[in-house]
Formats: sequence, structure tokens, C-alpha cells
Amino acid sequence: MGRGIKGSCSESRNTPDAVPARVGQTGGQYSERSVQKIFTEAELKACINSDAAVHTLRHSFATPLLEKGVDLRYIQELLGYESSKTTEIYTQITHKGWNKIKNLIDDLKI
Repeated sequence: MGRGIKGSCSESRNTPDAVPARVGQTGGQYSERSVQKIFTEAELKACINSDAAVHTLRHSFATPLLEKGVDLRYIQELLGYESSKTTEIYTQITHKGWNKIKNLIDDLKI
């Protein structure tokens, strides 16, 4: 059963979506709590019992972008982070490209 949401998996699959596609109730951004509730309800509907959280989606979005070479500043903007330090967390997750790093001294013609 999902974190704090009552009802069985089959019950939640049969309920209509009451969540608008893009905006919160006031027409602006969703509140953090609303996003958490939507995520948890979606997990329940899909019969997913995991330790995943909304932040997991951020990682799942940001890490592949970084691995494809998207500049960290763009990722920072897309995720809405004010500090580049927060975005730099994703550089610790990915190891793709390590084998392409060359020793710059090898390029010197000494």
C-alpha cells in the first residue's frame, strides 16, 4: 500500500483522473505537497510499491541529460535550482565518459 493513501491497487485504477495536466488549482505551479500526492497516487494506480519519491524523477531526468553532454547550467535551469552547487550533485552519480578523458600531458610534444 502507498505511503498514507487508503484503498487497494484495483480500487485506485478504476478512479478517474482528477488531476489537470499542467497547472495547479490556482492556475500556477503545483505545490510541493500536491506533486507528492499525485506521485503517490500514480504509484498506487500502477501497483508500484517502491521507495521512489518525486526527487527520484528529478534524478531520472537530470542524469541522462548530463550523460548526453548537456551543460550543467541548462540542467540547473530545467530543474529550477538557484545554486549550481545543488545541480552538481548529478555529477557524482554518472561515470559515463570517464574512459574518454585523456591525460593532457600526452598531447604535449616534448
